[in-house]
Amino acid sequence: MSNQLINNVFGNEISSDDVLDLFAQQSGWEARYRQIILLGKQLAALPDLFKIEEHQVDGCESAAWLVARQQDDSWQFYVASDTRIVNGLLAIVLAAYNGQSSEKIQEFDIEEYFAELGLTKQLSPSRSNGLHAVVAEIKRLTL
Repeated sequence: MSNQLINNVFGNEISSDDVLDLFAQQSGWEARYRQIILLGKQLAALPDLFKIEEHQVDGCESAAWLVARQQDDSWQFYVASDTRIVNGLLAIVLAAYNGQSSEKIQEFDIEEYFAELGLTKQLSPSRSNGLHAVVAEIKRLTL
């Protein structure tokens, strides 16, 4: 793994609890949608050398790439998409999983997290399927 990614981490700065608190402060879906876009803008850019088929996540409507790196017992994930909303949704996933151990990643109830954020009701089926494809890939990589 290239050293380019070492300092390119989003998830250590924001946790799933932080995202839940942030969303609780928003009134209505439009405000939450804007917050998703803002979270996506906070993601550091994934270098183009990682935007290759090997890292592309199957099942996403938009192009999405996922790179995983394990350091000691902690995982870091790096993501990118070609759309702003997907970048924001990926940021929400990273908030839950970055910096966690394999065990914690496997145990985390992502469905409850998405439901608490209001994503379950608001995402289109294809967008929801893509988000779940990213989560499934993270879980597969961390087994």
